[in-house]
Amino acid sequence: LIRLGALRSYGWASVAAGVLSLTVVLGLAAADALTLERAMGATVLQLTTLGILLTVAVGRRTGFGALVPGGSRRALRLLLGAGVAMHLAWVAMYLNLRIDLFLVSALTDAEETGLYSLATSLAEIMFFAAWTIAHAAARTQTEAEPEVAARYTLEFVRQSWLIVVVLAAAASAAAYPLIVVAYGSEWTSSALPFAILSFAAVAFALEAPVRVLLARVARPAVVVQPAVVGAVANVVLNLLLVPSLGISGAALASVISYWTYALLLLRRFEHATGLPLRTAFRRPGPDDLLVRALAAIRVRVRPAR
Repeated sequence: LIRLGALRSYGWASVAAGVLSLTVVLGLAAADALTLERAMGATVLQLTTLGILLTVAVGRRTGFGALVPGGSRRALRLLLGAGVAMHLAWVAMYLNLRIDLFLVSALTDAEETGLYSLATSLAEIMFFAAWTIAHAAARTQTEAEPEVAARYTLEFVRQSWLIVVVLAAAASAAAYPLIVVAYGSEWTSSALPFAILSFAAVAFALEAPVRVLLARVARPAVVVQPAVVGAVANVVLNLLLVPSLGISGAALASVISYWTYALLLLRRFEHATGLPLRTAFRRPGPDDLLVRALAAIRVRVRPAR
């Protein structure tokens, strides 16, 4: 659906599945019947519902006959080979925060682990925001000629990371009051790790569009290797920083490791396309989306003369 540009269908399917899962969990909680196993069952229900809704949405656009399995053995080999390699990259990325929690639990106590768990859960909202923005680029990245798609990707990266910087700054500034109001004063120690982790979202704004383009023009290993390096760096940095800085050190380790992964991926992009990375980091100009949005806001709030 992302490839077809059907982002609205994708979004509504995700919302419907999420609302269903949340309704089940709230109902169980209200009946004082919520357990770990039932919460996991609600997650399975959510993913199953999402899969069904997305399949129906695709079938309506392509015809349901197109969903019948088929194709050559060569296509199947390519599909499995690329799928396994890209899956390894995703596992390495997703394990980063899970590795953090594991190491925090091993190096600190249960209270610190709980505080860091809240910080990572809130930070993941920022990460998904960065990944969601990247979905908008997928259609052009896969339909345009390779050279055009590469230039478009670089410009898209430039626009998206500027937007996510503003979102991350706003989230880090609101971290303390947000946690106090939503969770209570006993959770305030989660605010600093959350504020630190928010800036990892900027790294995802850089890597997500680049990863999609590299999946088209390069071997899957080009994406896997930076992700693995980032995960290994996260383990080493956690072992160095958590004993002295606690959960803030774990957050800092994650940010450094995600930026390591993103910058390595950007270097691979530069090598694969021959386009200079400095284009993505030049000063914002009047044509940039963020500058235009800020100018529009300034016009609206300017007092009438």
